[in-house]
Amino acid sequence: MMVALLIYSYCTGQRSSRQIEKHCQTDVAYKVVTANPYPDHTTISRFRKENQSHLKKLFLEIHRHRGRRFGRVFCWGY
Repeated sequence: MMVALLIYSYCTGQRSSRQIEKHCQTDVAYKVVTANPYPDHTTISRFRKENQSHLKKLFLEIHRHRGRRFGRVFCWGY
């Protein structure tokens, strides 16, 4: 859930852990990503810090494949 939350947050321009937490409480799309319960900003920040190298690899892979189809999932770039 945390990885999906960070991917969605970054795609919508949200980088701040506090802003992500706020959106998880008020924004329906964020509630769908988190299945309604929301993490606090400390949990988001800690997860990002503890998994920095894995997240970097993931985001580089997503960036490398943007604009390509993967079955039913479509990644796009701008």
